[in-house]
Amino acid sequence: MSAKAAQKLGMLAVLGVCLTVCCYLHAQVPPWDEFGPPYVFYGWAEFVLVLVAFAFARRQLTPRQERIACLLVLLFALTMRLPFLARPTLRSTDPFRFLWDGRIQRAGINPYLYPPNDEAVKQYRTDYWKWINNKSVRTIYPPTSQLVFRLAAVIVPGSTRGLKAIFTLFDLGTLLALFGALSSLRRPASLALLFGWHPLPITEYAGSGHQDSIGIFFLALALWAGLALYRQRGAVWTAVALALSTLAKGYSLLFVPFLSRYQRFRPLPFAAWYFATIALLCLPYAGAGRNFFSGMGDYSAHWERNSSLFAVLQVLCRPFTEDPGALARFVALGLIVVFTTLMALRPLRSTEEPQRSLELVRRMFYVMAFFLLVTPLDYPWYFCWLLPFLVIYPHVGGLLLTAVVPMVYLFQRETPESTWLRLAEYTPVYALFLLQLVVTTEEGIGSHEGQCAQRGAV
Repeated sequence: MSAKAAQKLGMLAVLGVCLTVCCYLHAQVPPWDEFGPPYVFYGWAEFVLVLVAFAFARRQLTPRQERIACLLVLLFALTMRLPFLARPTLRSTDPFRFLWDGRIQRAGINPYLYPPNDEAVKQYRTDYWKWINNKSVRTIYPPTSQLVFRLAAVIVPGSTRGLKAIFTLFDLGTLLALFGALSSLRRPASLALLFGWHPLPITEYAGSGHQDSIGIFFLALALWAGLALYRQRGAVWTAVALALSTLAKGYSLLFVPFLSRYQRFRPLPFAAWYFATIALLCLPYAGAGRNFFSGMGDYSAHWERNSSLFAVLQVLCRPFTEDPGALARFVALGLIVVFTTLMALRPLRSTEEPQRSLELVRRMFYVMAFFLLVTPLDYPWYFCWLLPFLVIYPHVGGLLLTAVVPMVYLFQRETPESTWLRLAEYTPVYALFLLQLVVTTEEGIGSHEGQCAQRGAV
């Protein structure tokens, strides 16, 4: 083994041990407001260690040595999650809603028909019913997630730890898919540690039990299928995986116009497979009728937390309406549609692979980042959706964004200080986005991506 290989593997092992210890201490922090600062600071310390590990992971090894590196990454990704899996659910009551939806389905009831406080389902209440949030709102979770909740109701009925374990399996599946995607790009597969060791998905999925890991797994699978499988066969698997991701959480709808252009896929067959999968997944829940969209309508129209650009839009809309929130939501939707359309329709600079796919990944990152920053709800776990793209295109501002969003836990409840908190949270992020926009020309980005593909480094 060469000295370079020994150094990389040795440092990954040392950093993996350090991160595992940090995760153990992190998991012991009580989920109360007064313990917000240590909870956030542990995450920042872990983030710094992950960046150091990412720098070492960039070094090219032989295929056999890189497989050893990937095994280390996977092993430590698991050990970092174990302390959180052993603890009760942290900082969220969402898992109790997931358990409820699964329980109702197991009883043969469509979860979109009744909210948890409806008298029609009163007989199914359990000891965790009191912890379900927003009891008067019908479920907002799409069919792919509902199918997982139904499975959990059979395998681990009533267990939040069991539910977190299922979400963690999806999380580790994402890591494996990213190994494959990076290998297809001729880059060190161990770079996927940026996702596998990042404190954000570890704390939010293994710790707090959020279900976004389902959609992120299928998104990563779509990225890998599009890169590893060519022409029509790749289009089928990419479309199906993307549809599963969309119906786990609707974010992946944004990526249809981009992934349909992977490897010169034919758009019409891609769209056919995508929408056929959507229809098939929705069919078991079609009996809910208009109630299928009821919960999501309430969620989209009224909830707001930790927003940045949306908060600015609200201020700008106040002189024009008595309901600035509704107008700001309409404006935000328009901005998202326009930005996504421009990014999708703009001609690609490269006609060769993998540069063509790399450019599409870069554009998907910007669309996802813009979407998150302009919408009214910016919970920390939402930003995990950036990580599959950051593994391939490590944008500095995007990396910082995934590190600072847990600052919302400094104040679990909305307070007057939250405005200043948001300024501290987002100002450096926007500064880095603007700085990178200024110093990096379009030609430079394209050249950089081409060089990266050739030498297998980020």
